[in-house]
Formats: sequence, C-alpha cells, structure tokens
Amino acid sequence: MLPLAQAEVNVDPEVEATFQEGIGALQEERLKTAIRAFSKILDINPRLHRAKLELALAYYRSLRYEKAEKLAKEVLDNPATPPEVRVTILAFLAQVKRDSQQYGQKNAFKPFISGGVMHDSNVNVGPNDSISGWVILI
Repeated sequence: MLPLAQAEVNVDPEVEATFQEGIGALQEERLKTAIRAFSKILDINPRLHRAKLELALAYYRSLRYEKAEKLAKEVLDNPATPPEVRVTILAFLAQVKRDSQQYGQKNAFKPFISGGVMHDSNVNVGPNDSISGWVILI
C-alpha cells in the first residue's frame, strides 16, 4: 500500500499520484511544485490530514510560517489525530515558532525624514550669441 493510502481510507488513485508528486517535489526542494500538489489534493478532499501536514512542511521550508502553523494546528485540533502524531506536530509547531521569531520578519518599514538647505554654486559660463562671431587673425 502507498503512504497516503495507509493513513487515509478509500484514496482516489489520482490523489495518490498527486501526493507522490508532491512528496518527490518536497524531497527535491521544489517547493512551489510541492505546494501546488498538496493544495490540489486538499481542494479535492480537505480532510486528508497527511496532505495538510506535508503542505505545512512545504510552507515552513518556503518561510511561510503563518500558513505552516495554521495547517499544523488544524491537524492537531482534530480529535482523531493519534497521540504520537500530536507529539510530532507539537515539536514542529515549536520549531515554526522559533524560526518565525528569528527569521520571520524580513522587512520592516522605518520612516525616515531628512531636511536640509542647499545652495547651487554651479554656475555655467559660456559664450553667448554676441561673442560667437569673433575671428582671431594671426
């Protein structure tokens, strides 16, 4: 039996193929492909918790900590989640929290105002039309 089929009953072969594609992409660090694959699975069947956890991992690796945390908490809040999986999810959530605090905020808007006074001392001097007709004889 295949990994998704072991965890979930009556899995569509197309969903299983998409799951395997997502797992392969995740292992190869092709995160956009993995996110698309797992999102497609969840569009078909939003109750597939294994796909949610793999999508959470893909979001975590792509530094989208809030989305990873949300998905992991959804699986954690499900009463059908086994205790050994809960422990793993709690460890994952702790790692997400640590990394989001350390690396999460990449940009910060800090307003900056500057003032000053300038004087333009660049004076351009050149011939005008009245002196352009001069001829020098030697």
